[in-house]
Amino acid sequence: VPASGDGDAGATSRGPSGEICVAGPSVTEGYDRDPEATAAAIRDGFFHTGDLGRFDPSGRLVIEGRLKELIIVGGANVAPAEVENALAGVEGVKELAAAGQSHYDLGEVVCAYVVARSAAAAEGLKERLAETAAVRLAPYKRPRAYFLVEELPRNAMGKIDRSRLQR
Repeated sequence: VPASGDGDAGATSRGPSGEICVAGPSVTEGYDRDPEATAAAIRDGFFHTGDLGRFDPSGRLVIEGRLKELIIVGGANVAPAEVENALAGVEGVKELAAAGQSHYDLGEVVCAYVVARSAAAAEGLKERLAETAAVRLAPYKRPRAYFLVEELPRNAMGKIDRSRLQR
């Protein structure tokens, strides 16, 4: 299912992003004693996983994140993983997470929460991130703000808890 609003120039060469849906004899027929959850997850014979993905040029499925984590900027979908992958290699970044922040006009904007490798690495880090974002990301996908944090919040499974990042 292609995601709408993915209009940056790189979308065609990398394939459209969308929700991963599966069907087949080994896929569940539904949730035990939960018809509402079954109706929400299984539509037209396909199980909607809630994961976002795309096919790369060699035909491999690349998982890009979760549908519920999408940042919707003025009606366009932004996957946090795309922003994170574009900025992860910037000098001085130990760890980085993208999340949406409410915006009065656009609905949401992208923000980046960054753990610096050291206090010295934090010097000029926001500027380096913004410069890299300007080259690697479409304008609507670029973080509007960079927050330097000591650590990223995690859930019991050790995954980044984006809901605690949103301000």
